[in-house]
Amino acid sequence: MLGRFTAAVLCMNACVFAFNHPEIEWKSVATRHFRINYYDKTEPAVYAAWKIAEEAYDLLAARYGYVFVEKINLTLADYDDYSNGWAVWTKRNIAVWLPDARFELRGNTTWLRNVISHELAHIMSLEKEKGMQLLSWSFAFDYLSPSAGLSLSEPVPFMTFVPMWFAEGTAQSGSQRMDGDCWDARRDMALRLAALDNRLLTLDEMAHFTHDWIGNELVYNQGYSLVRHLEHAFGKETVSGIWTAARDRKLFGLNFESAFKDCVGVSLETVYAQWRDSVTDAAQARTPSNSRGAIIWANGTLNRLPRVSADGKYVGFLTNHRDDFRRTDLVVLPRSSKRASTRIPYARESWDFHPDGDKVLFVRARKPDRDGSYLNDVFLYSVSTRTETRLTRAARIYDIAVAPDGWTACCVQYREGAFDLAMLSLESGAVETIVAGTAGEPFQGIAYAPGTTGTVVVGRVRAGSSDLLVVDMTTGALAPLVATGAQEESPHWGADNRIYFSADYDGVFDIYSVRPDGTDLQRHTSVRGGAFAPCRTSEGSLIISEYTAAGFRITRHSPGAIPVALPASRACAFAPVPAPRGKVTIRHKEYEPDMLRPVWELASEVAIIDSADALGGVIRGTYVGDIWQDIALTAGTRLTMMRSDALSKRAMYLGAGGAIQPVLTPVDSTQAAANGRSNRVRHATRAYDLARPSYRRHANAGRPGIGPPRLFDGMQLRQNGGSLDSTAGDSSLLVLPLLVPHFGIQSRRWTPTIGLDAQAVLVMVPELVMASPYVEWHVARDVYAGITPQIMIAPVALAMSGSGLLVSCPLWVHWFRTGYHNQDLGYNRADVTELSAILSPQLTPVSTIRYDFQGTPVDTSYENHLWLMTGVEFAHGFGIRRYASLSLRTRNTIYFMGGDLTDPEGELAGGSGTYTSLSAGTEFAFPLVRNINRGRLYADNLYGAVSYDIGLYANSGFLGGPDAGRISSPSADSASAVASHTLGARVNLGFIKRYSFARRMSMGVLWEAAGNDVFVFFKMGI
Repeated sequence: MLGRFTAAVLCMNACVFAFNHPEIEWKSVATRHFRINYYDKTEPAVYAAWKIAEEAYDLLAARYGYVFVEKINLTLADYDDYSNGWAVWTKRNIAVWLPDARFELRGNTTWLRNVISHELAHIMSLEKEKGMQLLSWSFAFDYLSPSAGLSLSEPVPFMTFVPMWFAEGTAQSGSQRMDGDCWDARRDMALRLAALDNRLLTLDEMAHFTHDWIGNELVYNQGYSLVRHLEHAFGKETVSGIWTAARDRKLFGLNFESAFKDCVGVSLETVYAQWRDSVTDAAQARTPSNSRGAIIWANGTLNRLPRVSADGKYVGFLTNHRDDFRRTDLVVLPRSSKRASTRIPYARESWDFHPDGDKVLFVRARKPDRDGSYLNDVFLYSVSTRTETRLTRAARIYDIAVAPDGWTACCVQYREGAFDLAMLSLESGAVETIVAGTAGEPFQGIAYAPGTTGTVVVGRVRAGSSDLLVVDMTTGALAPLVATGAQEESPHWGADNRIYFSADYDGVFDIYSVRPDGTDLQRHTSVRGGAFAPCRTSEGSLIISEYTAAGFRITRHSPGAIPVALPASRACAFAPVPAPRGKVTIRHKEYEPDMLRPVWELASEVAIIDSADALGGVIRGTYVGDIWQDIALTAGTRLTMMRSDALSKRAMYLGAGGAIQPVLTPVDSTQAAANGRSNRVRHATRAYDLARPSYRRHANAGRPGIGPPRLFDGMQLRQNGGSLDSTAGDSSLLVLPLLVPHFGIQSRRWTPTIGLDAQAVLVMVPELVMASPYVEWHVARDVYAGITPQIMIAPVALAMSGSGLLVSCPLWVHWFRTGYHNQDLGYNRADVTELSAILSPQLTPVSTIRYDFQGTPVDTSYENHLWLMTGVEFAHGFGIRRYASLSLRTRNTIYFMGGDLTDPEGELAGGSGTYTSLSAGTEFAFPLVRNINRGRLYADNLYGAVSYDIGLYANSGFLGGPDAGRISSPSADSASAVASHTLGARVNLGFIKRYSFARRMSMGVLWEAAGNDVFVFFKMGI
């Protein structure tokens, strides 16, 4: 996966998976080794998927020694204009999005053959033959006191971690054996320039996806090349032998290098050095002469599809600009300037100028349709008036070129599993098919002949090779223009009546042109990297997208021309997508959400709640008291089983934990039962702790899955204190055994996601029971809403006083938007906006203690109060520099208590029916060292942050007559308000023990100026 600790990718791609799509009626068909899940729109691909999957199975199973246990699920999806594939080896589960993928740094392939064989290689190389899928044992330790916080978590995997380069390189090599992939000119371009410019990833950097999109692609690229080197130098069976050795490693046998050396006979570092030297030597030997062009735009790393307006006034292109990944905007700027006059966000795939020069047409898939699908549509934008008009709805357009008359446009439309060549009316938005496409043979790239609406040139990929065709738009007749074994792409029909295009005739992409009859081939560039998407200006120069080691940039080149001959050879040979000879009848059945094989997790946890800061007092030498009376300690271990079906329509977890908790009990046995009961009453009626609903289930965008809670969630409510009666006398320590069962279930079969999380704490009898059903909706692209009732019951306290019950019903909405993604998004909040709002009625138990004249508690009464809590949180990050941000945040909560009650926090004197907590703050996050990547302790970034927050806690007395003086002088009045001013500083370090889990270390200090209180914290874990 891409992005720092996968956070960026979750933000970017949550939109693809979050909607439940209940409108789809899934079906299943069984083959010899697979269960193919599909629906009406993907049914045309079932035959091809079946043939490819079974063919790949026979070839790859022999390579990896894979033993059949049960059928592998293969799901075919097509509800978004999106291309991808993934495999979950623990579940024998593969999913494929069918629209043919387009890669800037990989060549054309037969997509379905490529992606199925690639993902199946992942399954067969990673999966163990049999046995319980126990992924890891994790240990967590938490300590919390008023002055310090410590949180540690460390996973211990029951498997060998395999570096990403080896996993992805193996999958690409496996796909190549199926004629689904190939070492092509684009891959060679990226590797060659990285070698020439000393940008090759190190062995440690290759192991992880912690880079921008080019760096992450180099993980694939270098992995593919290194695996090919291994097979060539040490034999084709070497790779499968390494996988066999890696799968056999048990607990703590996590050394990939030793498995590698056992199979290869030399160290991994030695092989990498040999490969690096050979790649660098080959790159230096193949460096072409470089025709340098004038740079028009070099901001960002992905700048593509340059166009010039008909009047020559504007130039435009798609650019990722400040985005470290592949999200693009359309930028239009005057020819005489390098400053963008117009920026249209989220434009993608294709665009073109309107003939009048003031308007542009572009493709965008930003807003979901009524079923939650993100589909490409065409929009018209006026540069002068800055107004936008949507022309189509759910049209699924991938390429577009505006006709010279300005009334129509030729486009490539994805429909019924194939890419058609079609005509779009700019007035009505109607789309008419001109040439019906064939599955696996997409059209891509269109250009009109000058001055006519009847003829276009278009590229078409067939068996992985792109050729150029001239199309009569009236009859739909196709005539080959250039058809060789090479890749001819991105055509442009110039005003000089020559057709310009990009081709890799000599292994490097350059710009060529021919006459409309395909004769007189001329070469116009000789670049060091690659030249793509040419556009001829009225002066005769060429504006292109040029690849360098730093990414794609827009450059202008002089119109030199060298006659060349068409080559006869082809670099890559691809097998076509299988097609039936006649009609195929599929004997399907309705999809059944059967649970796939379970995955187990083992977790051990220790939790210490030191509410009286006893340990701090011991260290300072000021503590007086019984440390066991002031510290709550719990330790335990849980085992959890998790399961889901192939489509994630159903998921569940089930497990149990055992724990121990030290408890003080009086020596007098007659008092023991009474004091124990009163302790449980007190534990269950800590109103303020219980009143905090945990409603934030969407930290990024959408619930990514279902998983068990921490073992001791809610158990901080069980404070270990002694008797309520201060005269109870001596006490003794009892170690209390606890049983903590937990259970959860989730369903995504309907528009909302519904589920239940439940957990109990048992000491002979149930002592604490927690249940949280939830209903959640993905309302819009970035908006989520839900209802999350929460019930906590202390049965003994409920039986004794009727107050051992808390019920809350939060109604919440959450909006999370990320503009430009940077690869350090986990460290800074640049261009991130987050808004949460909640309204929660809750029934809360409240205890009232009556004291005698000496201040000794003599009586305690309990009653339930109906509260109403409402709150809002907002935060936005401003990008100060590329990887630094200034975040502004506010958090505001109000409790309406239905009667005058003593302040549950103990901060304010007197009683009130309303309490509010208001805060606002800012944080400046900045990199100290980026891309450390040194040594065996692979570290990506060291970040620092400084912050300031002002808080106000007040009751109705302050709200009725606000006084700013109480904020500037916090100690002036504690009867109705108390203010805080907190300064903070922290550092964050992300690091990875070689080929293992990504971890984050965070440490810092907070200083509250008004009370001169200091809080230090240290946190480390995944």
